[in-house]
Amino acid sequence: MTVEGINAWFTPFHYFVYLGTLFTVMVAFYQWRWARICQKNLRVLVVHSDGSSHFVLCPKTGSSVTIKDPNSNTTRMWVISELATIVVPYPGVDFLPQWLQKQIRMTIVNELDWEPMINRDKSLGIIGSPAVLGNLMTERITEAVITVNEKLMDSLSGLVHRLDKTITPQMFYT
Repeated sequence: MTVEGINAWFTPFHYFVYLGTLFTVMVAFYQWRWARICQKNLRVLVVHSDGSSHFVLCPKTGSSVTIKDPNSNTTRMWVISELATIVVPYPGVDFLPQWLQKQIRMTIVNELDWEPMINRDKSLGIIGSPAVLGNLMTERITEAVITVNEKLMDSLSGLVHRLDKTITPQMFYT
């Protein structure tokens, strides 16, 4: 069959319908595939000591995720609710519109110890321990009580000061 014969059977409309059908099937397939990946995996950004990084998908098991260190073959299991994660678009390429991309949870780990970096403070002490969290909560509650007490005392002292100027004993005895 020659090119002229093919062009006799397929008009530009037929090409459009054919390619449009292929594109629609491809979009539906990738939407299904990306939804399953986002539902069953956690995206881990591994930061290397030289500043470079790469992504790894770690499968979820229930409400936890197991992150495996390939250097030492140690595995660490994290409860996803205790693991500090960021919601990012998946697959995260710029040529896809935002409405075609799915959302996946991502955590950032250091290559040296494979501990999540978002769960740390500036001195790299892990703040996920119950003792530190208890101390933080106690300090926050104490700060809140002190702040409320200071504001309340300031407003009460201002009210008393205004009442001292306006209310005199002659108002009640005359």
